[in-house]
Amino acid sequence: MSARVEHHCARPANAYGFMELEMKNPLRSRMFAWWYFTIAGGFLLLAINRWLLGQRAGLVLAQFAAAAAFLLFGLMSWNSG
Repeated sequence: MSARVEHHCARPANAYGFMELEMKNPLRSRMFAWWYFTIAGGFLLLAINRWLLGQRAGLVLAQFAAAAAFLLFGLMSWNSG
């Protein structure tokens, strides 16, 4: 016995043959935003810790940049929901 399942899409596939997916659940995008915010906070605390311990400035700046990038990801996720 086999069951046939048909999938109907309201939107056609894009040029690469993949369907474009959108986040329909605002709670899910908010959870991703909080996830990104916590990662940003971790990088920020790590950068502050390493700065106070006297680590090289380039590495500390890279950690600050990573914190800023994850903060930006979080803000973009927060606004998409």
